[in-house]
Formats: sequence, structure tokens, C-alpha cells
Amino acid sequence: MEPTKSPQYERTHRAICNALVELLKDKPFEKITVQNILDATPVTRTTFYKHFHDKYEIAEYMQEQYILRLNRMIRELEQVNIREYHRVMGEHYRHYAEQVRALSKINTERVNLREIISASFKDVFCKNIVPGSVASAVYADAMTSFMLNSIEVNVEQVDMRQYYNEVMITVVLALLSLDEDEEARRFLFDKVNHLR
Repeated sequence: MEPTKSPQYERTHRAICNALVELLKDKPFEKITVQNILDATPVTRTTFYKHFHDKYEIAEYMQEQYILRLNRMIRELEQVNIREYHRVMGEHYRHYAEQVRALSKINTERVNLREIISASFKDVFCKNIVPGSVASAVYADAMTSFMLNSIEVNVEQVDMRQYYNEVMITVVLALLSLDEDEEARRFLFDKVNHLR
């Protein structure tokens, strides 16, 4: 077990990660250097190297931390009624949207948020709903896309339940080649809204 780090160590660690998140808003990961990160934090090069070897290690650490939070959210989703999914997911988005936006811009051999999220949802779907089915892969990919695209939505101003329903119903209709069928769309919305 790793020894407990001092509050100062934790603050510095967080500052370095936050600097990378901020830099990713304007610059591709490939073009970000350790010097860019140092310029964005009050951290010396020596201190930086006490925390991380390079930017890749920062990205891996951020992904590991996000996976822990995602797994907590998924465990919570397994415990709540389906009507509570949207509240739980909305809270998750509010807290972690910046980090997810940053991580979604990084794609290295060891950092691939889309793959990680998809595997997590596939695992949940297989375990709880339809073990070993093609549906689990489709569901996982749909949920992953929904999650990653949702980070661009202002969750304070959007009813996440309504947004989720619109996205999933549109996906179902498209998969069935019924995207233009307004009667089917209304039927599904009525059915889903009846569950509230």
C-alpha cells in the first residue's frame, strides 16, 4: 500500500494535473511539453519530476483516477432505480466534465478514455442484463458515446433525463431505419415518459 502523501504533495499533484487540463483546452496533447506545464504552474522542474516522469504519466494518472470515479458511479447506478440514473449521471458530469473533456483529447497506447468507458458499461450490461450478447456491445458503445458527447452539454440548463431519452430513442430509430417515423418516435417518448 502506498504511504499517505502530505497535503502539500496532494496540492502540487493536483496543480500539475489541472495545468494539463487547462492546456488541453487550447493545445493538442502531442504539442504540450513539460515546460508548458511548468509555465502554467508555480512548480519547479525538480518538484515536477518528484511527481511525474512526463506528460504521459500525468495522463495515465488522470485516467486511473477517473476510472475509480466512473466505477463508483457505475456501482451507484447498479443500486438505484432506473428513474435515478439521470440524477446520478448528472451529478457525475457536473463534477468531472473538465477532466473528461481533457482526457477525451488524449489517445495514446495507455490512455484511451472511450475504450475504458465502453469496457465498463459492457461489463455492467453483461453482468446485469444480457450476459454475452451483441446487445451488450451496442449498449456499451451507445452509452460511451452518450457520455462523451454529454460533456459538451451544460448539465445545469438541460434536463439530463430528457436529453438521454432523446439520444437513445434517436439511436434505436436509426438502428431500425425508422428515423423518419414520427409516430414511432412519439410512441417511444410516450412509453418512456410513462415510466417517470
